[in-house]
Amino acid sequence: MKELSAIFVPTKNAVQQAWKGPVIAALLFLLMTAWLGTAWLCDDAFITFRTVDNFIHGYGMRWNSTERVQSFTHPLWFLLISGLYRITGELFFSPLALSIGISGLSAYLLATLVGRSTIGAAIGLLLLLGSRAAIQYSTSGLENPLSHLLLVVLFWAALCAPSARCLPATAASAALLLLNRLDLLFLIAPLFLITCWQSRSRRTLTTLVLCALPLLAWYLFAWIYFGTPFPNTAYAKLQTGVPRADLVQQGLLYLRNSISTDLVTLPTIALGMGLGALMQRRAQALSLGIVLMLMYVVWIGGDFMSGRFLTPVFMIALCLVVQFVEQRCQGGASQRKFLVTAASAVMAAILLHLAGIGDPETHYDKRLAVRCIDRWGIADEWGCFQPWSSPWRMYKHSIRPDNLWAQAGVQAKALAETPLVWPYIGYFGFFAGANVHIVDPFGLADALLARLPRSNAFPFRPGHVRRAIPAGYLETLKSGKNQIEDPEIAKLYETVYLLTRAPLFDADRLRALVWLPKR
Repeated sequence: MKELSAIFVPTKNAVQQAWKGPVIAALLFLLMTAWLGTAWLCDDAFITFRTVDNFIHGYGMRWNSTERVQSFTHPLWFLLISGLYRITGELFFSPLALSIGISGLSAYLLATLVGRSTIGAAIGLLLLLGSRAAIQYSTSGLENPLSHLLLVVLFWAALCAPSARCLPATAASAALLLLNRLDLLFLIAPLFLITCWQSRSRRTLTTLVLCALPLLAWYLFAWIYFGTPFPNTAYAKLQTGVPRADLVQQGLLYLRNSISTDLVTLPTIALGMGLGALMQRRAQALSLGIVLMLMYVVWIGGDFMSGRFLTPVFMIALCLVVQFVEQRCQGGASQRKFLVTAASAVMAAILLHLAGIGDPETHYDKRLAVRCIDRWGIADEWGCFQPWSSPWRMYKHSIRPDNLWAQAGVQAKALAETPLVWPYIGYFGFFAGANVHIVDPFGLADALLARLPRSNAFPFRPGHVRRAIPAGYLETLKSGKNQIEDPEIAKLYETVYLLTRAPLFDADRLRALVWLPKR
C-alpha cells in the first residue's frame, strides 16, 4: 500500500518541484517585461562605444583617435561589445539586446543553480524584480549585467558546485570578473582567499596561474599599449585633491540616496550580509566582502549614478539570501512558516517600491529638460537619459539616442573644428566621430588632465571632478608643439605625449613606462 500511495499520491517535495518550473517562468517573464520596458543607454556607455567604434575601424583602442588613452574601466565588456559591433555594425539595439540576454541568463542561473527550491527561487527573483538599481542597470550599456552573471557563477562555484569543480570554476569566474571590473576585488577577495586556503595544494597553484593568465595578459598589454595598467578614469576620479573627509561624507550620502530612492536594494544587501554571517565560512567570507566593498564605495565618495556601484553587492547579497532560504527549506514546520513570512515581506517590499514611495528631492536639469539630480549631485541617470534612449522611442530616429548632446556631436562632426572642449563626452563624442579631438575637462578621456588636481572654480560632484584647461594646452594639441605655459605641467605633458602618442617601442617611451610623474 505504501508503494502504491507513493506512486499515486504526490509527496510535498514532488508538488513543490512541479510548481517550480511555472513559477520561475512567470517571474522571468515579469523580469523580461521590466527590462524591456525600462531599457536605456546612459551617456557614459557611449564613452566606451566611441572607443569600440575607433577600434573596429582601425584606429586602435583609443577614445581620441590620435592618442592611446584607456577611457573604459571594463576590458572584458569592451571586448564583448567590440565583437558584437563587428557582427552587427550598430551600437544601439545590439548592446541593449546583449544586456537583456545576459541579465536573463543571470536570473535563470540564480533560480536554478543557487535556488534549488520553488520558494528560494521565487524569493530571489522577486527581490531582483523589486530592486530599482538592479533593474535599471541590467541595461544602460555599462558592464553591470556581465558582472551580475559572473558573480552568480562565482557564488555557485564556491558554495554550491561539486567539490571537484569548485576551485577551477571559482578561480576562472573570479579572474573574468576582475577583468570586467577590477575594483570588485574588494567584494570577492575574502571568499577567494578562503577557497584557495581550503583547497591548498600544488594543483591549486597550477589552477590559479592558468585561470589568472587572461587577467595578467590584459594588464601587461594595457601597461605597454596605454602606458599604465590601470584605466585613465582611475586617475581622473581617485586623484582629485578632494579632502578624504569630504569624500567619505559624500559616500555616506550615496548610501542615503539609495535608501531614499530604492526600498529593496540596500535592505537586501544588509539582509544578505547578516544572513551570510550565520552560515558556513565561505558565506561568512562573502559577508565580509560586502562590508569591504561598501567601505570602498564610501571611501571613494560613491558615484554620481544612483545605485550603480551597489548592484554587484546586491547580487551577492541576493545569492546569500536565497542560499539561506534553501537551508531553511530542509527544516520543519516552524522554518517553513518563517519562509512564508519572508515571502510575504518580500512581496510587500515590492509593492511599496512599485508605489514609488521615497522619491528624493531633485532639481530641474535645464541641460536635459528633466528632473533627475538631487542636492548632493547624485543623479537618477535612468530618469535623465531613458526618455532619450528608450528603444521604444528611438526606432524611428536616425540619431540614437536623439538628445541635445548627440545633436551637438553631429554638428561638431560637420564643422570639423578640432580640438574643442566639451564636458559631457558620451553622446557628444560618439556622434562627433574620430576626426574631432575632444578635450574632456573631467579628465576621463584625457591623460594629462586626469593627473592634474581639480579646479576650485567648479563645485565638486562625485565622478565629475573638473580640471582647469592649462594655458597653451589647446594650442599644443592643434600645433603638435608643446606651448603649455606652466613649466611643471609642460614637463608632465612631455611624458604623457611619449606614452600616448609616441611609437609603442620607442626607446624614450619604454623608459617612461616605468615612471609617469604625478602632478
